[in-house]
Amino acid sequence: MDQPQRNLVVRVRRRRRPVARDIVAVDSSVLTHSLQLGRGGAKPPGPHIGEWPGVALWSPENPHLYDLVVTLGAADGSIVDRVESYAEVDLERIRAATLATG
Repeated sequence: MDQPQRNLVVRVRRRRRPVARDIVAVDSSVLTHSLQLGRGGAKPPGPHIGEWPGVALWSPENPHLYDLVVTLGAADGSIVDRVESYAEVDLERIRAATLATG
């Protein structure tokens, strides 16, 4: 039996301003999705790196954090689950991961 269609809505904010929003159809129990910061919505102030214009990078001196809200919605529009958290963009970790994976 097919599972009902569900959508995952990801909202990213910084200093209460929208930075990114995306809706992803969920059709399996495992989901991997990348969200590009700086696409749509207000762009946060900060340095320019790669294809992320305006992304505020995290460092001990400037601990910029992004607020995340992830909502799982049912086909009828009702909310199944909602999670709020935060994340940072750490350039040193990105460089290390890029070097490790090529």
